[in-house]
Amino acid sequence: MDEKPLVIARTGDSENAPENTLYNPMISEDKYLVTQTAYDAVAKEYADNVFAKQWMKGYLDEFCAWVGKPVRLLDLGCGPGNDTALFHHRGFKVVGVDFSARMMAEARTRTPQVTFIQSDLREMAFERELFEAVWSVGCLHHVAKADVPQVLERVYRCLKWGGYVFISIQSGEGEGLIAQEQIGVGKISTKFWSYWSGEDFRRELAKAGFTIVKQSQTETMRRQELPEERKKEQWLNVWCRKLGQV
Repeated sequence: MDEKPLVIARTGDSENAPENTLYNPMISEDKYLVTQTAYDAVAKEYADNVFAKQWMKGYLDEFCAWVGKPVRLLDLGCGPGNDTALFHHRGFKVVGVDFSARMMAEARTRTPQVTFIQSDLREMAFERELFEAVWSVGCLHHVAKADVPQVLERVYRCLKWGGYVFISIQSGEGEGLIAQEQIGVGKISTKFWSYWSGEDFRRELAKAGFTIVKQSQTETMRRQELPEERKKEQWLNVWCRKLGQV
């Protein structure tokens, strides 16, 4: 594996952050602050509930086989680091990023060997072409559609040529603040959601320079955990690569 040193630009340091953690200031826009606060409020309960549950294991197994070997990987929107830990134990040199400070605290407790970063995804400042792969599950549907191109540009920039990407988000129409029961916690929380059609999301990925390899739409992997009104949730899963210039 390429042992290029990990270089992450700091936009602000927390006095109490562990050595392997870089800190970004709280994001200020209301819709994002509401979402961040909602995840902070349930971080420990959520982590306790989901950490041992491998909802995405089938996709993760397929992704690892596709990539072919352990590489440097970015887990974008990693939450408490459940998938991050799986990649780490498979030999990947993985970095987890999330905008919830308390989710990052839970992730560091569970997998202290991994670097975790609290960051606004729109402002990620990784070195260019640092990662060979990017994994993002349940993250980009919390980013406003108008801001997704900026996030994808950041991902594209930090991914090496030939790099691999897997993104899984809820599909549908519309965007806005929605109050619903938090999975695994049993509490109502309000977060910002943006729902994408496969066609629209593929278009954004193509604009960012990614080459789509395949796409699927599936029912939620967490059906048994969800309240009745959410059991019909659909998820969009996209596999793509960085193969050519924008």
